Amino acid sequence: MYFLAHPNDPVLQQFYESNWTVLPNLAMDATVPLLLKILPPEIAGKLFIALTFLLLSGGAVLVHRAFFGEFSIWPLAAFAFLFNFGLMKGTLNFLCGLGLALCCAAVWVFARNLPTTVRAILAAIAVTLVFFAHLFAVGVYLLLIGSYELATAVHRRQLRPFQNWVLLAFSAAIPVALLLLASPTKVIFQRVTYYPLWIKIKGLILIAPLDSYNRGLDRF
Repeated sequence: MYFLAHPNDPVLQQFYESNWTVLPNLAMDATVPLLLKILPPEIAGKLFIALTFLLLSGGAVLVHRAFFGEFSIWPLAAFAFLFNFGLMKGTLNFLCGLGLALCCAAVWVFARNLPTTVRAILAAIAVTLVFFAHLFAVGVYLLLIGSYELATAVHRRQLRPFQNWVLLAFSAAIPVALLLLASPTKVIFQRVTYYPLWIKIKGLILIAPLDSYNRGLDRF
């Protein structure tokens, strides 16, 4: 991170090389170097973690406000999940992307009365931002807005005009497809490994939301 903030440092250039490209995992890489220009490394890192916490908790509050039309104390329960397995494993880009996906999903709902074209533009911008934070967060964002649209259609017992659904779908799908094609990580999809069911179940157990260093002590 320090090198990204000071790429012209002659000493660091002997060991590191900056090679920016289209990657769906750049939340910290794009943020912390900017903070390092005015803050020391330890403060910049802590500030990014604080920003991630703000996006996660604030995103939960905004989604609740968008869905129910009012503020409540219930979304504050998100604070209990901020210290989690993903944080301990250092997956900050994913957590930041997840918080950003929540905020963008709330914006999608808030803009429900805007013209479809405007919502499509907003979706394209949002999905691009979330993509560069973390690819998995893109799936969460699409799942959130897709579930909302489907639930709304079922509740009202009417589907929006077909062309609107196509426009909304392509506004989110096309940017992701183009970015993936431009990304060197596209070769990863050619080496997908499918694990047995028992390993997947074990993984779900190990990544419990409140998992931490000592599960026994953390129950008290």
